[in-house]
Amino acid sequence: MAMDTSITMVRQQNRTFSVDALRIPVGGAVSFSNHDEFEHEVYVDAPNFAYDSEEQEPGDSATVHFTSAGTFPVRCHIHPKMHLQVEVVGSN
Repeated sequence: MAMDTSITMVRQQNRTFSVDALRIPVGGAVSFSNHDEFEHEVYVDAPNFAYDSEEQEPGDSATVHFTSAGTFPVRCHIHPKMHLQVEVVGSN
């Protein structure tokens, strides 16, 4: 089975993500680009998947590849009110 290589773009601006929720296929990725004048740090902490980016300077981006199905909360360590839910669905 081929891995999906699609990338969904999400902006980080005004201490928010540009969307509140996404639905992507297993194997897809989300690229978080920092359009603020300060740092962000993306993290996912779920029972079956974890990710923690380095600090993103203004203009930097971080890409998260989702390899298993499920619903994953995405946050910013620096700005805890930033929330995004990523639903990752299989090809069935």
